[in-house]
Amino acid sequence: MRIFYAADLHGGETAFRKFTNGGKFYNANLVIFGGDFTGKMVVPIVEKDGVYTCTYYGSTVKVKKVRELPDLERNLRDAGFYPLVISEAELNKLNESDAERIIKEKQMEVLKEWIKLADERYAKDEIPCVIIPGSVDDYYLDEIINSGNHIQNGDGKIIEVNGYEVVSIGGGKQSVFRYPREVSEEELAVKINALCAKVKDMRKCILNIHIPPSINIDLSTV
Repeated sequence: MRIFYAADLHGGETAFRKFTNGGKFYNANLVIFGGDFTGKMVVPIVEKDGVYTCTYYGSTVKVKKVRELPDLERNLRDAGFYPLVISEAELNKLNESDAERIIKEKQMEVLKEWIKLADERYAKDEIPCVIIPGSVDDYYLDEIINSGNHIQNGDGKIIEVNGYEVVSIGGGKQSVFRYPREVSEEELAVKINALCAKVKDMRKCILNIHIPPSINIDLSTV
């Protein structure tokens, strides 16, 4: 069994497109995405007097020609941001509830494109693909995550692939960021134990857990 695995792309456009080609490239029998599809921030590209300005990563970029906007938007998308072209007057009218609405709309818009793309490519390549939401992927995205015809949302399920059982649990343990799908270590342990108890043969079990419990092999953030 050859597995192509990726996770934590956080809105990075080019990285996700590479993911949708990775299974075929690496001749994988199974593809797994371990969560965290979404980016965390909308970056306004503010128009004033025909000049477009945006600030990200501590740098300010100015674009004076409309035809150059797609390149700027592409750079932002590749960095995991959601670009928003808006006039200065419109930006000044926005309130907190507008900001929440905009990031929700942007996350849903991009994720719909991503799920459709991954679904089409892995169906064409005839490679099984199991995905799960990560800690930052809010619950309002579930309908989109479940919308694929070929790729499967494995969260809370056991999916059999080529004689192996894929045990998947999305979300993760609590952090200072308080992301939507965070649970306590104890709750995570209960979820893992309950699902693993249903596995027929642990020797042929693949664990797809977005954030494992605190064990010595979990050193990815150290």
